[in-house]
Amino acid sequence: MYDTHAAGDSLYAPADTSRRFNLVAAVVALIILSPVLLIVTGPRPILASLYFAVLGTMLLITNPRICFYVWMAAGGLFYPAHLGGMLINPADFAVLILLVAVVLDYLLRVRTEVHRTSFDAPFILLIGAALMSIMLAHDRSLTITPTLRVIVIYLAYRVSFKMAREIGVRRIVQVYLLIVVVLAAINCVTLVIEGGQHRVFGLAWLPMETFCMTALPMAAAFLIWSNRPGERLLYGTCCLVIGIAILGTQSRAPMVAVLAALPVLMWLVMRKAQREQRMSNRWSILWLAMPLAGLALVVLTLSETAFRGSFERIGELINSMVRPEGTVSLRVVLWTAAIKAYLVNPITGIGMGNFKVVSQILPDIRLVPVWYYIGGMSPHNVVLHWLAETGPLGAGALLWLAWRGVKVGYRQFTRSLDIRDTQVAGALAIAMVVFAFTIFYMRAWTWGQDGYIMALLFGLVAARQRRQDSQSPS
Repeated sequence: MYDTHAAGDSLYAPADTSRRFNLVAAVVALIILSPVLLIVTGPRPILASLYFAVLGTMLLITNPRICFYVWMAAGGLFYPAHLGGMLINPADFAVLILLVAVVLDYLLRVRTEVHRTSFDAPFILLIGAALMSIMLAHDRSLTITPTLRVIVIYLAYRVSFKMAREIGVRRIVQVYLLIVVVLAAINCVTLVIEGGQHRVFGLAWLPMETFCMTALPMAAAFLIWSNRPGERLLYGTCCLVIGIAILGTQSRAPMVAVLAALPVLMWLVMRKAQREQRMSNRWSILWLAMPLAGLALVVLTLSETAFRGSFERIGELINSMVRPEGTVSLRVVLWTAAIKAYLVNPITGIGMGNFKVVSQILPDIRLVPVWYYIGGMSPHNVVLHWLAETGPLGAGALLWLAWRGVKVGYRQFTRSLDIRDTQVAGALAIAMVVFAFTIFYMRAWTWGQDGYIMALLFGLVAARQRRQDSQSPS
């Protein structure tokens, strides 16, 4: 998964000896001072733990690249803590440390540059819409946390853009796939142990849906454009493991996303082969048969045990195409509530974070029988969520961001590239398609751990665009 032989595809990779010195100094301090601290603290392990936490933080601050990888991994851990009315996850702590590390790294550099990207304007417009919605919000106290989260997501995007240019886009994509495969493997083991009795989301909890539905098509892109048998086996296995993990969640949303993304990916393969007059490359899509056959074999073998719940929910989804039932009918109620909430204030919406109290704004909605079970949920449609809370400005900014992501990703992919660059370009292009498609029926994307996945993917696309533009003649 991790390409140790590939040189980074960044524009510059300065020899930073001071960074290495800081790393060595921190390790030496840890070795020397730790025994002393343990002797001094004695029966007070909390104080010793605090010291190690501070020392570890300092180590990360002096090494932005390591800190960046830690932040990526922390996104797959759902261990929330309540802090001043806010729900804080490990990824939130990690991103704050990462921001400090990047700011210090920026200030200590001799050469400092801040580059504009194609996604700055939509992100800033999202933040502006959130701030404007505060003025006429139903409850202004509820707007603080989600507005701050949107700002942090934008900062995480800028950091991802910077680090991708220094580390290399391909390397970071491979690390992302590695993280998701590890999370998916844990899901698979848990699924087998529990025998399919419960929905399994693993360490990441609900964001596991977002991880899997983006990573599986990305791994499929690497599989299609692999030119070595070992590489094909590796990425085929990744697709298989992630596919089983999706079935373990019993979530129809990522299933639909993957089923929609794979045909688009095949179309991209055919389109690129036609444009480059390499029609023999069209047959590379047949490599997808390897993980699909493996997944079919596993599902048929365990259809009456581990995957019984998945089949029942898929049947419910099929029946809902004629008459909505189950969670599909609940989504219809939530979407209706979001549209009615928008009509209350069609200019700035009801305010960021206020959909959770939409029953106070629309008291009649409490008469809907199922509202007792879904009151306080999001609309499970990111576009309608932003429309209800921030009006057309926020919803328009989100749609602009999605459209631009697909446009930039597709343009990068259609250029004449070697096999390794084609893998990365194809993976990022299909990730943008998944984002643009799922904002119409997924619950998250612009908050929590899902927001960091969004920031990372857009940062990678922006970094790759910057690299291509710098290499092309003006």
